[in-house]
Amino acid sequence: MEGIGWYTHELMSRIVRNHPEHDFYFFFDRPFHKDFIYADNVHPIVLSPPARHVFLIQYWFDVKVKRTLKKIGADLFFSPDSINVLHPICKTITSIHDVNFISNPGNFGYLLRRFYSNRTSITITTSDKIITVSDFSKKEMLKYFDVSSEKVVVIHNACRPGFKPLSEAEKSEIKLKYTDGKEYFVFIGGLYKRKNLENLVRAFEIFKRKSNSEMKLLIAGRPLKESASFIELAQKSPVKSDIILTGRIESDEEVKKILASAFSLTYISVLEGFGMPMVEAMNSGIPIIASNSSSMPEIGGESAIYADPSNIEEIAERMFEMTVNPELRNKLLSLALEQSKKFDWDKSASELWKVMSDVLTSK
Repeated sequence: MEGIGWYTHELMSRIVRNHPEHDFYFFFDRPFHKDFIYADNVHPIVLSPPARHVFLIQYWFDVKVKRTLKKIGADLFFSPDSINVLHPICKTITSIHDVNFISNPGNFGYLLRRFYSNRTSITITTSDKIITVSDFSKKEMLKYFDVSSEKVVVIHNACRPGFKPLSEAEKSEIKLKYTDGKEYFVFIGGLYKRKNLENLVRAFEIFKRKSNSEMKLLIAGRPLKESASFIELAQKSPVKSDIILTGRIESDEEVKKILASAFSLTYISVLEGFGMPMVEAMNSGIPIIASNSSSMPEIGGESAIYADPSNIEEIAERMFEMTVNPELRNKLLSLALEQSKKFDWDKSASELWKVMSDVLTSK
């Protein structure tokens, strides 16, 4: 799973188990894994066809979901993934994680951008409440859509289980496996354009020239059609022998070990609604170099150092600072422990349940 999948899993697993007095119907668009049926009060329903295109998404919500909500007599429909039923037949809550399709339109094709722009406007109007994941995303929503501040509720993401510091022996094992035993900066995630990986590679080249360091850059993530130019840049880089592209790491446990063994997270994305890898890095005991844009300063607080994502020299300078200033690195690690406590799935699930309860009891 990627971000929204984990978001749904962490919240709903807690809400279902904490409220056995209620029945929950989970709608899937394909065969599901039994692990997602968290308790006896969960009733799974598969609705076809798989919603993998804008036209199928509309059909899935506006025909299949709507018909099934009516059939089961639902009191509330919660959609964790930005889209909701066009004409609701019960109370609705929608999580809208960001509005990148407006603020960063270059990352979307014309059809997808137009679909999300039109549909989000309708969803914001017809939903009883909107959930979003950061103050930044809420401000963006208020900026671009006609919606009251009271209707949009910020409930932060948090770190999924298993991200933790490793022993030096465990770190050495991972470094031997991936970087010939050398320290490395790391990026983990989908290789989307907005992740700004081309600028990361260019900054790493400057860092290597300036520092004469043996440091590596490890990038772990699923290649996409839009990442072709970045991959070509990395493969032709003058420091290509120090850039490791692992592709998608299938084992989630391996991902956690790779992150916790890194010298620092480099997360210089152009735009993030939340920035989950930053919280994962905090919990893994590694410092963070992040963008000074969108939600990232809100999530990182004083536990990260920041750079303008468009300024390659500045990104390289932050890399250099991290390697030559152990006092800075130790300070960031200490602050990260406190910052990470602000993000807790139990707290987030409790806040979401309060919103659900308020919507259910409102007129």
